[in-house]
Amino acid sequence: MPTSYANSTSLAIGEDVICFLKKRMGNITALIYPLRDILHVELLTEHTTVSTGALDKEGPAKISRALVGGLLAGPTGAVIGGLSGNRRGVYNTTSTSRLKSISLLVTVKDIDNPLFTIPYLDLAEAKKWESILKVAVEEDDQNAG
Repeated sequence: MPTSYANSTSLAIGEDVICFLKKRMGNITALIYPLRDILHVELLTEHTTVSTGALDKEGPAKISRALVGGLLAGPTGAVIGGLSGNRRGVYNTTSTSRLKSISLLVTVKDIDNPLFTIPYLDLAEAKKWESILKVAVEEDDQNAG
């Protein structure tokens, strides 16, 4: 089942109807549609990327080399001194993609309420409901035609 938020939408499905329960500021409104009124079902996932990095362990040594180079050969020596030395492992980064949100978007044939967004906490549960709705719509299309 969809998650329960203070302002959210959840759904229930019957033999040939779908019911959206919209919860807004403590009030619940039920909107019921025949399955044939579903135009589109889409699973939406939003990811965030977290990057971590390690600072250059040679930082103080580079400063020392730059100071010595500057004393011996002026500004040019400072640049050369700072750039000289071991270049291995100067900066290591790791990026990880994390799932931020999961929603099922259902578009129906209704000018006043065409789009319903149902939030989920579990990707497997959202995929299950996406499949259920697609199968239900497909079966309804076959029965109508």
